[in-house]
Amino acid sequence: MYGELTDEFWLHYLKRKLWAAGLTELQTTDLAPVIQKELIERYKPEVFISDDVRPTLKTLRGLGYKMGLVSNRQNPIEAEVKELGFKSYFDFSFTSSDVQLAKPDPKIFEHALYLAESGPEISAYIGDNYYTDIVGAQNAGIYPVLFDPRNIFPDVECHRIYKISDLVSTI
Repeated sequence: MYGELTDEFWLHYLKRKLWAAGLTELQTTDLAPVIQKELIERYKPEVFISDDVRPTLKTLRGLGYKMGLVSNRQNPIEAEVKELGFKSYFDFSFTSSDVQLAKPDPKIFEHALYLAESGPEISAYIGDNYYTDIVGAQNAGIYPVLFDPRNIFPDVECHRIYKISDLVSTI
């Protein structure tokens, strides 16, 4: 819809979150630009890892799955993956800046497939943003799974999970 991660994209994403919270279209139209401005000025990202992530990754690794981490971040991610104790779970990890591509461009997903030595027909991509992760995976021919714990995207047509541990039974 937007092609790139522009301010318009993030404004639309914020409106989706406000709709999911129960606000009306008029309320979201009025509030979203104000909230977006505040987010830009005040946002200080924090890493949150739910309790079921490590056991799920361990189970999937034990089942023989190859796994990777693909992020639209601009900063390198390797040190953080190691610091958080995830390096043993992932066969690879990279960011948009590493490959000069960004989700939802199918080429970034194709790069992940190359690193995984896998094909789209036998791969799945798990992401938390419908527009970048799911649409991108679909356009690359990969089976998409939306991690949507807050039900932000209730009307999308793809497989959705609400807890990371649901991956074990999904895949």
